[in-house]
Amino acid sequence: MPKWARTFMLLTGMLAWLAIVAVSLLLRKIPDAWIIGFPAALWLALTGESRITRRRATRSEPAAVEATTDREGDTA
Repeated sequence: MPKWARTFMLLTGMLAWLAIVAVSLLLRKIPDAWIIGFPAALWLALTGESRITRRRATRSEPAAVEATTDREGDTA
């Protein structure tokens, strides 16, 4: 997506969000949770840089092995 389109969507989305919050506050209603979280969701969707990456193990590193202990019989 071109940078100008991201900026346009961000400005349009934030102006719409501001209008919704202003109207709901004028009506003396508390905005819903999805409305409060909209700016963060919009920012994350438009930046695209917040992807979680995993570091892959190299051949020299051992694979992670889960502990296989039976905890049902343990009495502590």
